[in-house]
Amino acid sequence: MKLTINEKIGFGAGDMAIAIVMMSLAMIITYFYTDVFGLKPVDLGILLFSVRILDAVIDPVVGTMTDITNTRWGKYRPWLLFMSIPFGISIWLMFTTPDTDYSVKLLWAWATYVLLTLTYTLIAIPYVSLISVITDDPQERLSANGYRFVMTKIAMFAVTIIVPLSAM
Repeated sequence: MKLTINEKIGFGAGDMAIAIVMMSLAMIITYFYTDVFGLKPVDLGILLFSVRILDAVIDPVVGTMTDITNTRWGKYRPWLLFMSIPFGISIWLMFTTPDTDYSVKLLWAWATYVLLTLTYTLIAIPYVSLISVITDDPQERLSANGYRFVMTKIAMFAVTIIVPLSAM
């Protein structure tokens, strides 16, 4: 099936939105967790490294779960529909700063960052897999992914300009 340019742009817009959120988080997370939240840099390093390892284990599990999903809404759409709100809530929770002792703050940082990573994975993997059910044509898949990558790079470039300017 041949995709229209608008369909390719629509497909790319989803990754563009995800890239804006995740790139913004990547740019400010260290500052936020150390200077605002009050984590020790060593604790933050352990947190970020450990969650990346956890994510490497979780990704294939989520990929398998999404591959075996078959609902009346499709294979990947339910994941996008039902995980978008938890993803947004996890971002909000990550930036809440409970006024409590250090150990509780550290536990809160772990819980919210793991939740953010998990909900991101539960959206990103089905989203990237979506192209397999949008079209059977390998050339159209390449073309749609080309739009997705270009739009993602535009988003990342914009974030690298806007986030530092907003911090001034």
